[in-house]
Amino acid sequence: MNQNNTAIKNRLEQDSNLRPLTESSASFPLHPKETCKEGAVPGCGGVLRGSDGEWLGGFARSLGLCSAHVAELWGVLEGLRYARSLDFRRVELHVDSVAVVKILNSGGYGTSDGRSLVMKIRRMLDMDWEVVVNHIYREAN
Repeated sequence: MNQNNTAIKNRLEQDSNLRPLTESSASFPLHPKETCKEGAVPGCGGVLRGSDGEWLGGFARSLGLCSAHVAELWGVLEGLRYARSLDFRRVELHVDSVAVVKILNSGGYGTSDGRSLVMKIRRMLDMDWEVVVNHIYREAN
C-alpha cells in the first residue's frame, strides 16, 4: 500500500464524521481526457468522494493511443481498483458515458476494442462488494 493510501485510511479512521471504510459508501466520477485532440496525451482519471461529498483521493493514468470509449473503460477499471485498495465495500460509480453504463449494466461486453477491459471490470464487479453503476452528465460529474 502506498503512502497516500495509508494517509487516507488514517484520516478516515480519525475523522468521527466518516464511517469506517468497511461501511463507507463512495462515488467517484470519472473524467477521461480527450483522446482526439492533437498533441494531447490520452489518459483517464477520477476522484473518490465520501458519502457526504468530501474528497477522499484521486487517481490518474496515462494511456497509449486509444479511443474515448476505451479511455472511459480504463477510468472505470482504475477507479474500481483504487476504491478496492482502500477497502471500500459499497461504491456508487458515476460514469458520463451512456455506452459504458449500458455495457456494464446489461451484462454485455461491448465492442471488440474494449472487450478485454470489460472482462476485467466484470471480474472486479463480481468481487465481494456492492457496486452500483450510474450515468451522470459530464457537467454534473
